[in-house]
Amino acid sequence: MKRLEWRNYKRFQWLTALAMVALLFGAFMQRVTRLSVESERVAADQSVVTINTLLIQVVVKHAVHGKLNELHAYADTNPMRLVEAQLGVVPANYAGEMHRAQIEQVSRGTWFFDLESRELVYGYINRPAQLRLRLAVNFSDNDANDIFDPGTDRVTGLHLQRSTIEGRIPKT
Repeated sequence: MKRLEWRNYKRFQWLTALAMVALLFGAFMQRVTRLSVESERVAADQSVVTINTLLIQVVVKHAVHGKLNELHAYADTNPMRLVEAQLGVVPANYAGEMHRAQIEQVSRGTWFFDLESRELVYGYINRPAQLRLRLAVNFSDNDANDIFDPGTDRVTGLHLQRSTIEGRIPKT
């Protein structure tokens, strides 16, 4: 009888250790998933910071030549074209300019320019969301009508404006 009790005790110890390992592994995987989502968000935000830095360089070049008001022509255009003009290359995960029908073929973790909405879009890998950015022009609104008027308002800069941070990928 003692042999049977000892065997059951060892089996109980083994099952308890296995349950503890499974719980620790589950907690570890949950943490890794959370960190993966956060690291992707930070990487996308870093790309936005890099593009905004390049936009500042474009503004400075225009300011040096006294052509700040010409920056208004960049409103709602593809910021990756400016990146390419400044650096001579675009990011490796940039798919290009896309029409609505082509968007579903773009893999997640890729930037693309949506020609219909005029937005730069990043589809997150780890969540069903997109980061959508619009190239906006900063200007001093002298007549307070929230619209750029070439005669009265003065352009002061360019920046990427977040139009949407979360949301499902649009289906056509």
